[in-house]
Amino acid sequence: MSDEFNREMITLGRQLLGLTRTELAKRCGLSQSHLTRVENGDRPLTEEIAEEIADALNRPVEFLRWNGELFAGSHVFHRRRASTRVRDVEKTNGYINFTRLRVLRMIDGANLKVRRQMHRIDVSKTCSPSEAARKLRATWQVPPGPIANLVDLVESAGIVVWETDELASEVDALSLWPIGEEETMPVVVRVMGKSGDRERFTLAHELGHLCLHHRPAEDFEAEANEFASEFLMPKDDIIGSLRHMNLPKAAALKGKWKVSMQAIIRRAYDLKVIPQSQYRNLNRELSAKGYKKREPVLIPSESPRLRTALISRFSRKVDSAGLRSPILGAQKQVADETSEVVEVNSADVPESATLRLFGDSGDLRR
Repeated sequence: MSDEFNREMITLGRQLLGLTRTELAKRCGLSQSHLTRVENGDRPLTEEIAEEIADALNRPVEFLRWNGELFAGSHVFHRRRASTRVRDVEKTNGYINFTRLRVLRMIDGANLKVRRQMHRIDVSKTCSPSEAARKLRATWQVPPGPIANLVDLVESAGIVVWETDELASEVDALSLWPIGEEETMPVVVRVMGKSGDRERFTLAHELGHLCLHHRPAEDFEAEANEFASEFLMPKDDIIGSLRHMNLPKAAALKGKWKVSMQAIIRRAYDLKVIPQSQYRNLNRELSAKGYKKREPVLIPSESPRLRTALISRFSRKVDSAGLRSPILGAQKQVADETSEVVEVNSADVPESATLRLFGDSGDLRR
């Protein structure tokens, strides 16, 4: 029956491939108007048409039966550039929605317990993004000083950090925690291959979006950056170390706080420890030494563990490109000798298994 299918999955599958309706219609052998009416719910979606669409999307027809609704991720509202093509925005938004739906399917039936709770905090005249960051640190009982492992911390609040190399080059990360779906797990997708200090600031930035931006704001990006700076480098903890700023001092502080030298220098300027003239001079020095492209002091990347734990317990087949199991919405795939498919035996995992997260130590136990 046609009502077995979720038409939003047609939209999602099309976005993931970066296809317009006209391009997908051509692949399916349908007219563009017919496909549009099917996708919008104005024409029946028969089993035969569903199979044609699924084949054109390179997905099993089961994909079109997924439950779920599509939402706008952080990239759509907060990071869209004037030069960004509409289809690139749609593809990026499709990816964050696809990731969220996969996560929901992986945790379906699991008893997931987290140590901390994620919170939405309203920015107001009496609560700045910095104050919101302080409130969240206090609620999560984060001790003063640098955060040892930011990924472990956010995962302890049930936030899934998903890594990919499939997003547009101008995107560092994006996030999604739909309004009205607060009982579900927030998801952050980040691009692989960035420096550890950049990954940490980007993750804190997305945490700011998740925490703050459930309603319109004047400047989403500036607020998320302010939140990230305070969350990673609390004013009361770092301000005494920012005096007499120079590049060697910025490099030393980078090793302690695990953020870039540029972020350290910017923090000194934002907290009015250094004047604008010194801020500009320090940035000129960074450029002259090539530090704008590659800084000294290597900060290791922090690896997500919650995603790995979820996959290992609730997925049967995964590979380096993502989930391939029909249960989790695989792309159609013909196995060959070069495909690295990990077989996971989940038969010994009861449906009522409890997955406990102890984010401070990084342990993930059933």
